Amino acid sequence: MSKVSIIVPVYNSVEHLSRCIDSILCQTLHDIEIILINDGSTDNSGDICNHYAESDKRIKVLHKKNAGQGLARNDGIAIAKGEYIGFVDSDDFIEPDMYEVMYNKARQSDADMITCGYYRDSSNSRVIESTTHDDVFSGVECIEYMQSIIGDDFSNKRFVHSTGSVWSSIYKRENIIINNIRFLSERQVLSEDSIFNLTYIPHCKRIITISAPFYHYCLNEGSFSKKFSDKRVDNMLDFHKLLTELSYSTIGIDLRNNLQMRLDNMLIRHSIMAISDDVKYNPASGKKTVSKIIHLQSLNEALKRQPFFNLSNAHKIIAILMKLKLSSLIFILFRIKNGKQI
Repeated sequence: MSKVSIIVPVYNSVEHLSRCIDSILCQTLHDIEIILINDGSTDNSGDICNHYAESDKRIKVLHKKNAGQGLARNDGIAIAKGEYIGFVDSDDFIEPDMYEVMYNKARQSDADMITCGYYRDSSNSRVIESTTHDDVFSGVECIEYMQSIIGDDFSNKRFVHSTGSVWSSIYKRENIIINNIRFLSERQVLSEDSIFNLTYIPHCKRIITISAPFYHYCLNEGSFSKKFSDKRVDNMLDFHKLLTELSYSTIGIDLRNNLQMRLDNMLIRHSIMAISDDVKYNPASGKKTVSKIIHLQSLNEALKRQPFFNLSNAHKIIAILMKLKLSSLIFILFRIKNGKQI
């Protein structure tokens, strides 16, 4: 049995795929299993996967009809044999010691999940995004940590915010299999990663977080995980409805740590992200989308409840403009920013 199975969904990633696979093959933890899921690519990505599999016996390749990243990951889980499972997106890459450090820490403490910081890479910059700090969460603390994935709470420094993405973590495969935890399709929900984490964490006895960044999240134009979808707003609302139901059904009353404030915070942040992406990728309909979003009933209720101290300075400005329904000014601001995250 391998120590870590690394699942890589692949779809039309010919430009960055070799960089991704090479970074995994260079891991200082040699005892790994690499599972490449070619999700119906129409370019030469499948051939690249086959070429790597011929040169390294640790690589498995599965070719399938396109169904999306979430379901591709599920196919990887079904054939994975490792003690832990990790995920890497095909247009990203990782540091050479990522899985050695994370696996060793996980084994030393018998952790069910371990999460690290990451880099946000663009064509002209690299920023460290360490949303975690060095810590260990045990027992009911795991549920408190779970709430930091739901949304920010700047009043609690230990549980402020953690990324909901699965690519910065490794998970005990046994927990995933026994509890039948799988991904939803990203075509159904805004963040299938967050739902996976919120379904997995209640089964954890110990979670470790590491501030050191090991993963490179790359902002590549046209990436299937970073581009704007015309169904973004509907998916966002469906996601937050599911997230709210899952949170309140999973987290007991005595363990809720400003839960509604965290849910509101995430809705506000996702609304701002949707506006930013639409203005960048679909500027012709940008004003219409801005107006649609700022008039959403659920968003306006969240804005009324959310204390502004719990928002970043940049988000405070946008939230104020949202409350005042100044859609044209919001559109102009994001056009000036040229779609950059704020």
